[in-house]
Amino acid sequence: MMRAGRERQKEAIRASLVTRSADIARLAGPAPTVDGDLSDAAWQTAKPLEPFLAYVATPPKPVQPTEARVTYDAEGLYVAVRCVEPKRGEMQIAGEKRDDSVWMGDSVDLFLQAPDQAPVYYHFILNPRNVLWDSRCTDTDDLRFDAAVESAARLGDGDWTVELAIPWTELKMAAPTPGTQLRANLCRQRIPDREQTAWSQCVAGFVEPESFGTWTLR
Repeated sequence: MMRAGRERQKEAIRASLVTRSADIARLAGPAPTVDGDLSDAAWQTAKPLEPFLAYVATPPKPVQPTEARVTYDAEGLYVAVRCVEPKRGEMQIAGEKRDDSVWMGDSVDLFLQAPDQAPVYYHFILNPRNVLWDSRCTDTDDLRFDAAVESAARLGDGDWTVELAIPWTELKMAAPTPGTQLRANLCRQRIPDREQTAWSQCVAGFVEPESFGTWTLR
C-alpha cells in the first residue's frame, strides 16, 4: 500500500511538470564565433528559449534569470547561454581540466538525445572558466567520451556566458533535415542562493531523461 501511495505521488508530481518544446531555426548566415561573446548576428537573430524554471517542488520563478539560444546548420548544433549573476563574489568555480568535477560550482548543463538512440544521451557541463565535462550516458557515465566540440565561456559584469558548437558526427548523426527532433534540456547550477533551474522542468535533479524537452529543427 505504501509503495502504491509513493507511485501515485510520483505520478502526480510528474503530471505537474512543465515539459517544454521549441522550434529551432536553421542558421541564415555564418556560424557564430565560439568565444563567449554573444553579440554575433547568429545569436541576435536566434529566438530565445523560454525562461528557466526551478524544480517542481520549489517556486518555479528563479531568483536570477537564465537565457538560452539554440541554432544549427549542416555541420552541427550551436548553443549559447547567458546567466545573470549580480553576486559574482559569491560564485564558486570548480575544476581545472577536462572532466573535472565542474558541477561542484556554478555551471551550465546541456543534455542531448539524438533520434532513435534512446536510452543513450549526451551530457555536457561547462563552467565560467570554460572547463568542460562530457559523457555519453546510459545508466552510467562513459567518461572515455571526449567529444570534439568547441566551447567558450566569458565572465562579464553582472553575468556570465557559455557557448558550445557540437558537430552532428559527435552525436552519431548525419546532417539533419527539417523536422528532425532532439530530446534536450539545459540546466543551470547557481551557487549564490543555492539555485538550480532548467529550461524543461525537473523533479529533483538535472539527470532526468524523462524530463527532457523536445527541440524540433526547422
